[in-house]
Amino acid sequence: MNTTPEQILDIEAALVSDENLERDKDTLDFQRCARLHNYLVAYAYMARKRKRMKKDKQHQ
Repeated sequence: MNTTPEQILDIEAALVSDENLERDKDTLDFQRCARLHNYLVAYAYMARKRKRMKKDKQHQ
């Protein structure tokens, strides 16, 4: 499965809200958990990369 960064960072459908209720109160919604996990991993990766790029520019 090929996933774009835009797809990973679009988590609105994975968030529970008044308009987007939980699917089942008695079981773990593993699909939402996986999407949120992937979002956090991608966000952390991009933040670390941005910090590294900023640091590299300062040393030039």
